[in-house]
Amino acid sequence: MSAEPRYQLDLDTQISCVSRDDKSARYDVEISDHWRVIVGPNGGYLAALLLKVMRDQLAHDPRVEGKKPTRSLTLQYLNPSKPGPATISVRNEKVSKRLAVITARLEQAGVLITLATAHFGDARMAVNFKDHPMPMCDKPSAVAPERWMSPAHPWYVAFRDQFEQCTTIGSLPPSQSERALSGGWMRFRDLRPLDDIGLAAISDAWYPSLVTKRLDASFHCPTLEHTVYFHSAPPVEDLDQFCLVQFEAKASTDGFVEETGCIWSASGQVLATTHQLAALTEWNDESRARRPAR
Repeated sequence: MSAEPRYQLDLDTQISCVSRDDKSARYDVEISDHWRVIVGPNGGYLAALLLKVMRDQLAHDPRVEGKKPTRSLTLQYLNPSKPGPATISVRNEKVSKRLAVITARLEQAGVLITLATAHFGDARMAVNFKDHPMPMCDKPSAVAPERWMSPAHPWYVAFRDQFEQCTTIGSLPPSQSERALSGGWMRFRDLRPLDDIGLAAISDAWYPSLVTKRLDASFHCPTLEHTVYFHSAPPVEDLDQFCLVQFEAKASTDGFVEETGCIWSASGQVLATTHQLAALTEWNDESRARRPAR
């Protein structure tokens, strides 16, 4: 018998397989209301939920030996979801001795919400480098109280209650600068240890870096596509510590913005990098009305 989940993310990503054959399966899930943003649950939370299902599917494939590390996760967000029952259909597209590719579809009330693809692979050649030096910034203990996320922050929404976050890189909203650059320290409020599922959740839990760039526009940034590349497991001593995140948007064309990011462990190890496409949506009275109450 498996132990009862101790952490909020694990409580909110519980899954139940209702059917399975040689290559595919279907799971019932319950989308939690603990991860709400402006419209529906946060994309990082959905990413964690989908990755958990794909990992479970992989574990039930008799051709797979051991636990293959997650190498990448790509998500296409088609429609917003809402708290309540949903289903995830998952399929093994390729399973070999060293590599597995799995796809998944999250649906709710007959609407396709999210498509996902994940690569899982064993180690290959001993070619290892990570040219992403950790930025220099104040440690969490030295960060001023006004730089910590709270309901008074312009980009506070309900799901941020699940994290401790402080800005140490780039401008602190509502201040702006010439660069769309933002980042800082972040960890689960309940000290959930970092793993691939936790990193998937964290990868889309910062506010958009574009809000720190000096622009004559008011908008929010729903994600269309999001990819996380997993580079290494956190050192044991960093599992429940703050990780440092940094995100930067260097290009926007016709209201579509490209953002890249990096996540480091507390000791400076590169854990994951990200690539995201978002669509700018005008911030008006209607969209403000859809924002959850604080």
